[in-house]
Amino acid sequence: MQGIFIHNPYFRFLFPPVYGLLVYVLVLLVFDSIQQVEQNFFSEEALLCVGLTYSLTESLRLVLIGINKLFPVFRSVQRRIFIYLAANLLCSLVVVSAVVSGYFIWWLGYSAFQVELLTLNSIFLVSVVLYTLVYFGIYYLNHFNQRRLEQEHNLREKMEFQVNALKNEVNPQLLYASLETLIKILHHNPDEADAFIHDLSKIYRNVLENKKQDMVSIGRELNAAQDIIRLYNYMHQGLIQLHLPTNATEVLSHKMILPGTLQKLIEHAINRSLITDCKPLQLHVHVGHTENLIFRYELRERLLVTNLNPSPWPELTRAYSFFTDRPLECSQDETHVAVRIPLLTVATPTPVFTE
Repeated sequence: MQGIFIHNPYFRFLFPPVYGLLVYVLVLLVFDSIQQVEQNFFSEEALLCVGLTYSLTESLRLVLIGINKLFPVFRSVQRRIFIYLAANLLCSLVVVSAVVSGYFIWWLGYSAFQVELLTLNSIFLVSVVLYTLVYFGIYYLNHFNQRRLEQEHNLREKMEFQVNALKNEVNPQLLYASLETLIKILHHNPDEADAFIHDLSKIYRNVLENKKQDMVSIGRELNAAQDIIRLYNYMHQGLIQLHLPTNATEVLSHKMILPGTLQKLIEHAINRSLITDCKPLQLHVHVGHTENLIFRYELRERLLVTNLNPSPWPELTRAYSFFTDRPLECSQDETHVAVRIPLLTVATPTPVFTE
């Protein structure tokens, strides 16, 4: 809260003389006539009001700092206003009474100054009330904004963690199934095992590369989708077919997508679908009319679906909400499942031309 006005050195230096002179003018208007203001303006009483204002503002500043240290937690607005007002009014009475009494008794040698003391206390008490209310309003707004910033910062960290988890996650079911498939292939066709190991390494090499990328191009994601399909076809005897748009890379060269999106959708579709020789799994990817990439397949649900590959919708929805206001949408009817993936655009800075 160091940005509040009471801690500003310009305010601490410039405000007391200006306000002190205003108080002095007000005192002259109370005790003298308007005609006497000009001839009595420059006097010891003017310095008294300026010095009194310096003393009071610095004392109030120390009081408010002390209250904020004693009560750092903002629980009740009404309670905090009461504490501020009570402490500041008490401080004002003590400081004004001490300074005015010292001036009249020790400097001037007067003992009858009750009217002056009452007048100055009344003026400064009203000033302290306004001072406290202004301070509390700014303090409350700063506190409220700081809480909002902390909440947004925590939300951003949470979203970044979820996005990183999306990029870095390795499907254990795929790993175990790939190792089992590799063992089978080694016994029957060692040459094919080399190709399988190459395809498997491409999948995990792509996962490692995605750790450094928040977004990837459409072409790269489509290539990764083909790699994952090729790997699964070793396990399903080529019964999974992926149909991609022929011109997607050219048309959508400036569009981006979160890495691993199609892989998660493909794995989920394979995990829940019944794949047979007479009914191979047909996966379709095409471009929508509203800058969406549509992933679509025929719904043929298995009787028993493993829990090792849960639904990716919540994770993908949260990840995309971090980058765009357009939601990731999933629709399902009796025959098909369609997922609309919002395409992303990386904003490039506008070049600045200098003469």
